[in-house]
Amino acid sequence: MHSARLRELLAGGICVALGVGAVLEASRYSIGTLKQLGPGFYPALLGSALALVGAVIVGAALTKSTVEEEADPLLEGGTDLRGPDWRGWGCIIGGVALFIFLAWATGLASAIFACVFVSARGDRSATLKGSLILALVMTVCGSFVFGYLLGINLPLWQWPFES
Repeated sequence: MHSARLRELLAGGICVALGVGAVLEASRYSIGTLKQLGPGFYPALLGSALALVGAVIVGAALTKSTVEEEADPLLEGGTDLRGPDWRGWGCIIGGVALFIFLAWATGLASAIFACVFVSARGDRSATLKGSLILALVMTVCGSFVFGYLLGINLPLWQWPFES
């Protein structure tokens, strides 16, 4: 078995195990009904989704042909020749840190915009225009969903550091 296939099998198996564990733990709480959700509903739903995704990953790894594995230019003996993508890591961590700071300082809309824009810049193939459009669309959608539909107790916009 090639190391790429083994990694996919292990990743899928871990997802299945964590998903089943989440469902089992959620079953200790009341699931409730669709009209009145209980505290175990979302953990059970997310655990089921995670287990399903893990099963799909395992299935894809088992049905993958060896020709596809040999054609992967990044793998040689199971090692990624490029090394870690520090730009991607830095942008994602920076985006989350900006979200935390800006949500407190300036409100939800600017925090979503900064998080998405900075995180999108971590992809080397992303253009500035594409990152801006993605950040704008996610700001509008995220502000609507979290600010209005879910009623998250965060101002949509506020001047920095006002009380």
